[in-house]
Formats: sequence, structure tokens, C-alpha cells
Amino acid sequence: MSHELEFDGYWKIGKADGAAAYPGIYCLYVWSPAKVPSSRLLYIGESENIEARVEDHVDPGDDMILKLTYHAFMENREREQYQAKDRELYFSAAECRDERVRKRVEAAMINYHRPPANEEYVEEFPFEDTEVILSGAYYRLDHRFTAYQRY
Repeated sequence: MSHELEFDGYWKIGKADGAAAYPGIYCLYVWSPAKVPSSRLLYIGESENIEARVEDHVDPGDDMILKLTYHAFMENREREQYQAKDRELYFSAAECRDERVRKRVEAAMINYHRPPANEEYVEEFPFEDTEVILSGAYYRLDHRFTAYQRY
């Protein structure tokens, strides 16, 4: 089975202003303007309202923000120079209205790309083989890939 997703762009968490208030799949990235600017894919998720779900990640009490902060820290090779204020979270989003398709494609993306803050679907893919084709504004993701069901 094959599914196509078009990612709309990148928004800073906390400043999306209605840009992704639709159902779909989102990717969270950490960006660091340190000595060498860099970004890293940290998490892939799905939601009925992407913007609302992503904004939940801003809450310091949310488990996800703790995971993201930890992985952003561990990713930094110059740990002694790490400061939280030097890191910013961004997200990209792709609309996907069908909940069953959304969950399957999210699982395929996680299984194939293995973002460090995801736990579910990293080691197993409980769906039939699924090909995903991406277009638009996606970063640190392969354009076309297949997740295979594991028995």
C-alpha cells in the first residue's frame, strides 16, 4: 500500500498561529544556532489538530518536552557549551484526514526513520508493508521509503 504526504513548511513551536490546525502528521526538530547551525529530527507524531498537539509540547510538565530536551542535550557533541536557550523546537506538518491512514503512515515513518524521542513502532511495524512518498518541506527524512511488517 502506498501513501503520499505533502509537508507544508516549518514553524517555531509557540508561534504557529493557526498554520497547522488540521489533522495530520508532524515532525519535531531541534535547531541550534551554535557555532555550526544544525537541526535534528527528534519526534514524529499524529494528531486530529496538529497545532494544538504541538503546542502541548511547550508545557514544561509534558513528558514529551522532557524527552525532547534530553535528546537535544545528548545530540550536542559539545555538552559543556550546551544551554537550553540555544536550542529551539520547530515542526513541519502534512495534512492527513483519514485517521486509519494517519496512524499507519505515522507508524511507518517512525519505524523507518527511528527518531530518538519515539518509542512506539521503533522496533515493530504491525501493519502490512507500507510505502510512503514525501513532498514539500520535509527535512532529515527520506523522500520515498517502505516500512515492512515484521513477524
